[in-house]
Amino acid sequence: TDRQYEVRVWAFDKQKDGAAAVWKGRTDKIHGRPSKPSSSPPWPPNSIQAIANSSTSIWLRWENPRFINGRIISYTVRCSPAGTTNASLVSYYTSSSLEVLLERLKPFTHYELAVQSNGVDTAGPFSSTVEESTLPDRPSTPPEELQLSAIDSSSVLVSWRPPLEPNGVIISYRILYTVNQSEPEQQWRNLSEDGGIFSTEVRGLSRGTRYFFKVGSSTKVGPGPFTPVMDVQTPLPMYDKAVGATW
Repeated sequence: TDRQYEVRVWAFDKQKDGAAAVWKGRTDKIHGRPSKPSSSPPWPPNSIQAIANSSTSIWLRWENPRFINGRIISYTVRCSPAGTTNASLVSYYTSSSLEVLLERLKPFTHYELAVQSNGVDTAGPFSSTVEESTLPDRPSTPPEELQLSAIDSSSVLVSWRPPLEPNGVIISYRILYTVNQSEPEQQWRNLSEDGGIFSTEVRGLSRGTRYFFKVGSSTKVGPGPFTPVMDVQTPLPMYDKAVGATW
């Protein structure tokens, strides 16, 4: 303190040096007692490990920073779906220990996780991110856009789209149909299709009959809900309409 200094700064390239910029000045004197230096931000945690605990939770564990430069009173965890740019999807969790259970997550979703150390009056930088996916679950919504179309007097084309929230890889679709909507579900006739199929032709139906259909999907964990019931009428053959007799 209270010393004279001279500072010179040069700019240069490969051909020649430039002229120096010079600053001269004296540092200030200290008046009274020296102020307490501000504490440095703590280093981020070390050895962060993420393990999926269920379809909606992930265990996150870590170790103390390699270098301790002050007292750490808590840790903050940042959690967001991988690749998101929507700040509203970022969640923060606080822990006073070296682990935390991240809950209320979405099933079968890839997350990016990072941890920061918090000192008494300052927070350090976040660690580098680690990634982990929650486990799959049953579909939480039914298949979308169920459509029925009579092909002829004995067959119907059934089509659909995957559910909005499959919560895993769809491995199969189940098509139920009946002529009596009030009978128990186990008495409905059913067909199954592979998870990559989005339409099927149901054959062997009775002519001039009203049929009720619904479709559900399944992951390896189990089945999800069915669509609302829809109905379709198979037509009578043209000769029945014209002549009124069966050939």
